[in-house]
Amino acid sequence: MEQTEEIHWNQQLEEILSKEGERALCYSWLHSKSQSMVSKYDTNIALPVIVLSTLAGTGSIASQSLFGQSQVASVVIGVVSLTVGIMNTVSNYFGFAKRSEAHKISAITYAKIHKFIVIELSLPRKERMKAKDMLKIIREQLERLAETSPQIPEPIIAMFNDKFHDQTNVSKPEITNGLDPIHVFIENSESFTPDGKPRIEVKLTNPITTEVNIPVRPVTAPSAITTSSSRTSIPDRTPGR
Repeated sequence: MEQTEEIHWNQQLEEILSKEGERALCYSWLHSKSQSMVSKYDTNIALPVIVLSTLAGTGSIASQSLFGQSQVASVVIGVVSLTVGIMNTVSNYFGFAKRSEAHKISAITYAKIHKFIVIELSLPRKERMKAKDMLKIIREQLERLAETSPQIPEPIIAMFNDKFHDQTNVSKPEITNGLDPIHVFIENSESFTPDGKPRIEVKLTNPITTEVNIPVRPVTAPSAITTSSSRTSIPDRTPGR
């Protein structure tokens, strides 16, 4: 059968897109929870830095008027400033703020992909966009997200598996279930004619019965003709006579 670039809607393509939509919804949940966790880390560092920086600045200005020439004030202010610097360095190294924003963008984008697939597959085939165009859009967006999305923390993956372990009828990302088998589409040769056209088989579940009335003419039997000449006698073959 000749290979063509035209892609039409069929059950196999719909199943593939539905699985990708389910995985996109899972990724949206994972990135949303990751964004919440990373945002907490950023908040736990940012708030103490703000408070300690304010105290260190205020103490350095009013140290002489409050403590006089005491060296204790200078040491305390120095320790506070050093702590603020260390916390800022840790925050910049892990990039909690950037990671939180990246997780948020990924969660929103995956949710849009899921909603887009749900809407398109809910429509009749003749009212959808072209299958080739939709497949191209979904493939490009998923590839771009796979390259740009931040890594999901292990605690979030464990939380996902614990929460949705009983959802066996939903396709899940590979990072949550380990390995994912590859399903190969095999065409049934009996479903196609030798020239590559689909063979259509029509089965009647309710056979059609039609009552036909055929007029029947009465047939008269011929009259029996009995004549003396037509009667034949069987000769007596008895021995001795």
